[in-house]
Amino acid sequence: MRKLLFLIIFLIILSCGDDNSSITEPVFLSTTPVEQITDSSVVSGGIIANPSNLKILEKGICWNTRTSPTIDDDFATQITDELNYSIEADGLTPETRYFLKAYVRLESGEVIYGDEINFITAQRQPIVHLGDLTILTEDEISEFEEKGYEIIYGTLKIGELGNPNFEIRNLAGFNSLKYVSGGLSILELKELTDIHGLENLESVGYLSVFSNDKLNNVDGFESLRTVGGNLSITRNHSLVDVSGFRNLQVVHWALIIQDNDQLDNLVGFEGLTEVDGLSISDNDILPNLNDLENLTDLGNGLKIIGNDMLSDISGLRNVSSFDGDLLIWSTILEKLDDLSRFTETRILSIRGNDNLLNIDGLANITSVTDELDIVGNAKIKDLNGLSGLRSISKTITVRYNETLTDFCGLRTLLANNDAYGTVDIRNNLYNPTIETILNGHCAE
Repeated sequence: MRKLLFLIIFLIILSCGDDNSSITEPVFLSTTPVEQITDSSVVSGGIIANPSNLKILEKGICWNTRTSPTIDDDFATQITDELNYSIEADGLTPETRYFLKAYVRLESGEVIYGDEINFITAQRQPIVHLGDLTILTEDEISEFEEKGYEIIYGTLKIGELGNPNFEIRNLAGFNSLKYVSGGLSILELKELTDIHGLENLESVGYLSVFSNDKLNNVDGFESLRTVGGNLSITRNHSLVDVSGFRNLQVVHWALIIQDNDQLDNLVGFEGLTEVDGLSISDNDILPNLNDLENLTDLGNGLKIIGNDMLSDISGLRNVSSFDGDLLIWSTILEKLDDLSRFTETRILSIRGNDNLLNIDGLANITSVTDELDIVGNAKIKDLNGLSGLRSISKTITVRYNETLTDFCGLRTLLANNDAYGTVDIRNNLYNPTIETILNGHCAE
């Protein structure tokens, strides 16, 4: 009987020893390498190698910019029954090193961590708008600000040509903007007084500031370095200060300053050394061009038209490269000596300059590749400034110069029949024919 009792006890003990369900084995967790690295997010996760018989309540990753991150730092979780899991860590800072671990939380409350890895986020990608934008309301500016566009691949028009805008009073919502590929137009904003809000703008395809009646200055363009097309400042009747352009270095096409009634200086353009055309027109109180004295290349043309008080163009005396149209119309200039470095033009047109005494400053021009006209200049008495001309491709027009009596400056040109096109000389005080000029009677 006693042997039977011992046998039963032995079998019970043996049976209990074979049941492993109550033995807890450790969970092994490894952190997976990061993938899909962007400027603000990555994807990582964990691999649970020995899930054991413990209940896992939570799977996730945690991270920080210092070593040994825990769930007290930033973390993200995922609900899944899979032993391999992946989770996105977002809200990261660009170009920053982070340390990351996978973790699981057990039913007991214990947190088990995987191995630590580290990575560097990508360079931040700019926020881009593809296509043209037209902004006509304050609400649209607010929407632009919320989206934080930094680059526009297209044009940006603030306001609309032919549609005066009295709602937009400031441009503060554009402070994220750095680059506009197709160009920027600020059009007919009748309550706008300055350009504040565009302080971060560095480059535009073209720039047009047109018919903003209360615009006093262009402060806000201080970061602008490059204009890829025309830069046009036109019909801003209260504009007195363009010094906001003081860091501008390149205008690839023309600089156009036109019909700005109160503008009396061009301070702000001192940094420009070349443009592909310069047009200064109908700025009523602009007295001189001194602030353009660093220009050496005017490329595709010079137009000086009107400008009731512009009597001094010595700011152009350093221009040595020029091959476009030269138009001097309706000015109060008395001489053109500051254009003495010009040697070739496409069109040469001197019209309606009532105070112009002579054109001697043009004496170094040897070629006009299109047409020449000297028309309606009340005080010009001779054409000696054209004595260097050797060729004109098209028409020579000399008309309505009421004191002009000396055409000897054309004699060398006219002596070569192949050097010019048609000649129209009339309505001057003296009107010789080509034959008369060549026969020695070029002056009266």
